[in-house]
Amino acid sequence: MILKSFIDPIVIPEVDVAAFLIDTIDQSPYWQDPQRPVYIDAKTGETVTIGELVSNATAIASGWQNVARLPRGAVVALLSPNDVHYAVALLSVTLAGGMATPVNPAFTVDELVHQLKDSGTTFIVADRDFLEIAGQAASKVGIAASNILALQPHRHSTSTKSLYDLRCDRPFRRLSLHRDEVHTTTAYLCYSSGTTGRSKGVETTHYNVVANACQVRTFNRLMTSVQDDRCWIGILPFYHIYGLHTLLHLNLVQGCPVVSMRKFDMLNFLESVPKYRINYAHLVPPIILWLLRHPAVKGHDLSSLVGITCGAAPLPLALAKEFGHRFSSIALTEGYGMTELSPVSHLAPRESRYINSIGVLIPNTEARFVDDNGRVLGYNQTGELCIRGPQVMKGYLNNPEATRATIDCKGFLHTGDVGHVNEDGYFFISDRKKELIKYKGFQVAPAELEALVITHPQVQDVAVIGMHDHEHVTEVPKAFVVSADPSSVRTEVEQRTLAADIVQFVNCRVANHKRLRGGVEFVSEIPRSATGKILRRVLRNREQTNAKRLGSSGTLRAQL
Repeated sequence: MILKSFIDPIVIPEVDVAAFLIDTIDQSPYWQDPQRPVYIDAKTGETVTIGELVSNATAIASGWQNVARLPRGAVVALLSPNDVHYAVALLSVTLAGGMATPVNPAFTVDELVHQLKDSGTTFIVADRDFLEIAGQAASKVGIAASNILALQPHRHSTSTKSLYDLRCDRPFRRLSLHRDEVHTTTAYLCYSSGTTGRSKGVETTHYNVVANACQVRTFNRLMTSVQDDRCWIGILPFYHIYGLHTLLHLNLVQGCPVVSMRKFDMLNFLESVPKYRINYAHLVPPIILWLLRHPAVKGHDLSSLVGITCGAAPLPLALAKEFGHRFSSIALTEGYGMTELSPVSHLAPRESRYINSIGVLIPNTEARFVDDNGRVLGYNQTGELCIRGPQVMKGYLNNPEATRATIDCKGFLHTGDVGHVNEDGYFFISDRKKELIKYKGFQVAPAELEALVITHPQVQDVAVIGMHDHEHVTEVPKAFVVSADPSSVRTEVEQRTLAADIVQFVNCRVANHKRLRGGVEFVSEIPRSATGKILRRVLRNREQTNAKRLGSSGTLRAQL
């Protein structure tokens, strides 16, 4: 049974991303005043107007071609937390015909090196606070120091040129793609973790980006409280596909300024809502929890906030209900997506009767559920969710095998998530078939952590799973370890000492979201299949059993 959106199909422009955004801005009644702010820094008040966004991006695009000699299709890495100049950099690269690969600024040098090398990056645009790590990584992959640019305009002395130094008024060849080219030309290379351990580059085409912006805009106008001409808070990371789509594209399409937060700070958030009369927020479950638990919330005015979309990870039903009782004037809805879907396939209507549902299909999207044998299932039958639509990625960069394993011959992308759909067309996710751990919306590959833990001299074998942290409403990575010398971990003190050493060993070598927050537990052996595959299901069941037995979140002996 193939399910389709109950919203009539829409016509999607077959144009490149830059043309779509600039044409939309030109025609929008909300952006007619070039002095209207489009990005505002929540902490400093620094502002980029819509006129500055377009004019600076255009001038820098000219510089990319005339000064930097950026070839068409060349990759530019954007290494920065949220910043009001981020959209300028992104649009300039697209206008000039380049590909942008957003990078998590929490990456270690080695993690950054992997993305730079795998993507074939030739230039790096880095936030002023990340120029040093950019230089370290660049030197390891052969990127010249002169190809590193500071994101912000110069306001202090530095030997590194600014992106704004590229501004040029000379004519340049603005990217212009034929109708067939927009379907095959990659606009962005966002990286999504895989069960093989190393992150994979997701090729998101110009058509993918434009399609998803149009799909979500149409759904919002018809079905949700995410209306045009509102003010949004920019908490989602711009380098994450959820933030990139929502806060760097959809806001322009819907005429919504963004108050950007460099990093999430609850007090700054609470102060910004009334100060800027913020109407809408796109959040993740941990922030929903903070809104419910933080004592400072009661003393702040949130009356301007009319709606919240929660995504990136499942929101527990109990929290959704509690939020509804506590903030009855704020519509809280969920959605569903992934990097490979550019990123949205489902959103919940404003009047949804199912508060634990990911919603319904957005326009031009089809779905089906299949069992382990590939048999297509019907209503209320549990299986793997598969999606087909114009937002489905082109594929994984230089990885045709992984692409074939994810997108079948009929064009359906296999999400790895297990769930069902009811007769009303509402979708529900119950589990993940894939083994990725989702920490606050960020993907963590168990195999990557296992490959690191096994290098510890006192570890013989290891398996990593995600365990639920009830306090922070997210999954955290936990390692089950077989000691290389069992006699050295006989006592609780010995176990705690070695566990702490392993946690420290890992945490200083990985990005913040990959840290072993679930701790380490010592076991006599790792459960494996006859072919040597780790049976994570056995470990998850064990964890759940112990959690129930202890009546807690699963804190065990020798676990930090």
